[in-house]
Amino acid sequence: EINQSVTKTSEIITIADETKSINLVIFPTTINVIELNKGDRISVVAKVTEYNGQLELILEDSSKIQHI
Repeated sequence: EINQSVTKTSEIITIADETKSINLVIFPTTINVIELNKGDRISVVAKVTEYNGQLELILEDSSKIQHI
């Protein structure tokens, strides 16, 4: 499952399955050329970081996110 929110500094996409969820952060310097909708299945290669005690993914290359 995918939920999306946009702030002034980033786009945050919450990716979830039946067991867990994690935020995927896309900064304005990373042009996101894929349109995502709730329920889409995706494959993503991203950097794992920690923010406020929670793991999150940082998309560093927009070509590393694809529909599957």
